[in-house]
Amino acid sequence: MAQPGEMWHPRNSADGVFMENICCFCEHDQAFQAGKGDSCEIAAAMYRNSGDPAWIIGLDGTPFCRQFHREGTPFRCPSTPDLFKGI
Repeated sequence: MAQPGEMWHPRNSADGVFMENICCFCEHDQAFQAGKGDSCEIAAAMYRNSGDPAWIIGLDGTPFCRQFHREGTPFRCPSTPDLFKGI
């Protein structure tokens, strides 16, 4: 079993469905979701070679994409939330 911080890639269709449920809310995959473009390159890379280093195992054992950006939200650095008080 993969350890926190290790790269993750889908092994079966259940993992692919898990990933799709994340990617469909990401800004990087919106053209594909709307039927107007290709899939996010990170998502596509998950099914080629050995995956993409953007997807890693979190501390709770759940995989997540480090490049995830929820559609329609402004980018905010998670390491410096105190700089954005009141915004």
